[in-house]
This record gives sequence, C-alpha cells and structure tokens, in this order.
Amino acid sequence: MAESIYKIPVSEAFDASLERGKECPFCRLYDILEENELEIILGGAMMEPDIRKKTNEMGFCKNHFKNLLAGSKKLPLALIMESH
Repeated sequence: MAESIYKIPVSEAFDASLERGKECPFCRLYDILEENELEIILGGAMMEPDIRKKTNEMGFCKNHFKNLLAGSKKLPLALIMESH
C-alpha cells in the first residue's frame, strides 16, 4: 500500500496493535486521537479566542474533564474553568 500523509496514523495504529499483542487498531487510533486533542486543548489553543468561546459554550463531558485534570498543564485548565 502506498504511503500518503493521511494514511500514516492508520498504519502506525495497526503496527502498534501488532507490537502490543493483537490490541484493536481502531481502539489504538481512537486513543491516539484523543491524546492529541487533549494536548491541543491544553496547549496554545486556549489562547485563541474562538477556541475559548467554543469550549465555554460546549463544555466537556465528565470523562474528558477527568482527562484534562490528569494532564500536567494546569494553567490552561484554570482558564477553561474560570471562563466557563
């Protein structure tokens, strides 16, 4: 299969699932995407007014809020909580 930029994460998820003993590649892909988005939200995205507006309007579910709390970046989380 020819590699292209949008296929790389899928290939990596399948490779990682084989290395981890037949873990489901779709679950692995979901976990990777979830980790990346949590990192983005707690990164520079919190300084963007349009992102802050969306997070204030929508909020986060209990599960993902726990994941945000478990992260190491507390200042962006404090900004989320203060403005929400």
